[in-house]
Amino acid sequence: MPPVLMAAHIGRYRTCRGLRLSDTAWCMPRQSRRSRMHRTRTGKRIELTSRDIEIFKLLERYRYLRSTFIHAFVGGASETRFKERLGHLYHEDTYLNRPQQQWQFAHSRYMPAVYENADAARDVLRGYGLLDAGSGLSPGSAGANRQFAHTLMICEILASIELGVRADPNLRFISWTEIFAKAPIGKSPGGNCTSRTLGSRTCSCSPSRLLNGTKIR
Repeated sequence: MPPVLMAAHIGRYRTCRGLRLSDTAWCMPRQSRRSRMHRTRTGKRIELTSRDIEIFKLLERYRYLRSTFIHAFVGGASETRFKERLGHLYHEDTYLNRPQQQWQFAHSRYMPAVYENADAARDVLRGYGLLDAGSGLSPGSAGANRQFAHTLMICEILASIELGVRADPNLRFISWTEIFAKAPIGKSPGGNCTSRTLGSRTCSCSPSRLLNGTKIR
């Protein structure tokens, strides 16, 4: 095929690796990539795995996390395949959400996607009896929709600390959930703040302030 005609067809066909320049390979058109911002179902059937459950549990502890953080916690031989799996959980059965606020960031299209649990993921955890009583009080959850960047920052700071502690067997990370469970704290009726009784005084604070209570031993 003359070079001019080959250039004209470069968007529809590709030259297979290993062929001489004088050879041509008539291949199927490339599949277009799915949008990162909007769900695009292909009809793929999703069978949940134990690792998927671990992802859901992680995102109950941390309201928002990027795909790179989730992979660091949950693991997997191939980060690329892991991200594809997150994509399936987002696009096909809506177990995960990609918060729309992230696309307002500069260079957001070139950064790892941020994920959060959807209702379907919480239903799965609830079915396994894995939904904590403190669910909904993850770091930064109060006003998370209004202060997305702040909430994401809190989650990433805490997640970074926990990953660093995991690398040292002499350290133990005490999460906000453990602190919350042992402290004399009661959840307010509105569910958006907590109260602690200190003597005759009752002090209220948002769950994100539990960041100050995170400990490393």
